[in-house]
Amino acid sequence: MIGYFPRSSAISRDWVVTTNYGIAILIQPRRSRIASSSSSRREKSNDRQHISEFRERGAETLKTQRRDPDDEDDLKIAVARERKIWLNDVLTK
Repeated sequence: MIGYFPRSSAISRDWVVTTNYGIAILIQPRRSRIASSSSSRREKSNDRQHISEFRERGAETLKTQRRDPDDEDDLKIAVARERKIWLNDVLTK
């Protein structure tokens, strides 16, 4: 096998998960990478450029639903929905 496999005494037990096949997997480094990745992407969703894209998509969605895109309450809900869809797409890629 290729890679670095630290001695079992050097690994905290809460970092190791044993699979059905008896293979031990280190999960803590992966968790920290995923957490930092998701937090940076959430910060990107608050960027002005992304917010304007969400507003445009939300307004288009409201038009296709035959609702008034100028109604601020409906537009806020549509923007939140578009942000949620975008984050879901970005985080699951």
